[in-house]
Amino acid sequence: MSVRQPEVLSYGGTRPARRGVRVTIAALAVLMVLLAGSDQWLRHREFLTLLTGVESGQSAVTYADGRVRSMVQYTYPLVISIRTSPEVREGLRRLVQDAAAERVPALRERRNAVARLSILPWHTAQRRALTAYVAYLDARVAYLEAIADRFGQLFVAHPELQRRMAAARAALLAAAPWPGDAESADRILPAS
Repeated sequence: MSVRQPEVLSYGGTRPARRGVRVTIAALAVLMVLLAGSDQWLRHREFLTLLTGVESGQSAVTYADGRVRSMVQYTYPLVISIRTSPEVREGLRRLVQDAAAERVPALRERRNAVARLSILPWHTAQRRALTAYVAYLDARVAYLEAIADRFGQLFVAHPELQRRMAAARAALLAAAPWPGDAESADRILPAS
């Protein structure tokens, strides 16, 4: 009696298995390219949203500064006049302080709107830019509150404003995903 060897059925050897691996690798490569492209597009969209928030914040800062500056120009000649009574001088100073105090809620509202912007957790450059700009707006709110509290704060240097603005500008430029985005950021937050 002879033992029969079982018949081995072959379905083409290892070639189809290799082709399957190649197809899988190619499909994964295409998927990675698509994911990277969509992530870059999302970074761009988030950056444009961030720029809109920064532009809105800067508009509020400019308006607040203009209101305080115009009130200073209006009252200053009488504030420094030796003929002005102390009561009138104090009233004029109070007008400037009130102008600053009136702009605090609007600026704080813009600050909060910017802080609520949605940025994906792994977009760290955009998150840093957002955090830096919110810190700048915080410093601006504190500046207006200081003027509202004491008239003399107008004549005191506030270097933290320039430091925070420079940090926000640098972070915003670093977060720009496309070259045109950096130009837009430079337009909205120009170097001082």
